[in-house]
Amino acid sequence: MIGGVGVAVTHYLLADSHYPGYPEVWYASIGFGSPFIAAGALAVIGVFLDARWLWWAAGAALTLCSLAASSLLSLALFPLIVAGIVLVIFGSGASSLRVHAIFGSLTAIALIMVFAIMLFHQDPATWDGGSSGNIITTTEATWSIVVSSAVVVIGAVIAVASRREAARDVSS
Repeated sequence: MIGGVGVAVTHYLLADSHYPGYPEVWYASIGFGSPFIAAGALAVIGVFLDARWLWWAAGAALTLCSLAASSLLSLALFPLIVAGIVLVIFGSGASSLRVHAIFGSLTAIALIMVFAIMLFHQDPATWDGGSSGNIITTTEATWSIVVSSAVVVIGAVIAVASRREAARDVSS
């Protein structure tokens, strides 16, 4: 999660060269960092709720988003790539339940897709006569924040429900 905040802050600090005159750069930076923060939150939830399948989902999303963004932030994302790979390794094979595999995959795909949409879209405008390379619109940033938040909530709800079900099975 701290790495995701670092990505958002770095994006904001580098904004003058990428977003000259863009009025909503702070919001675009939050949207850019949201999938990284959400991946970190999924990993933390996985630790506290003993849901290692969330580690795999978080690691897959973190690794792929970091690799896609590495051209923008270069070596700054290398620690997140390593952390993502470690999460995938330690989270793989964690649960044999099909629901965990399905929802883990869907959460990872949702984070990857919302991030990909921000990176690989048609730029809408040019600000202050500068280039419009990779401008994240307010709509894209909003979608990123909403989808990332929803993924965290859904992952937590499923992990809690699974833990309750497992506790019920043990007590029966």
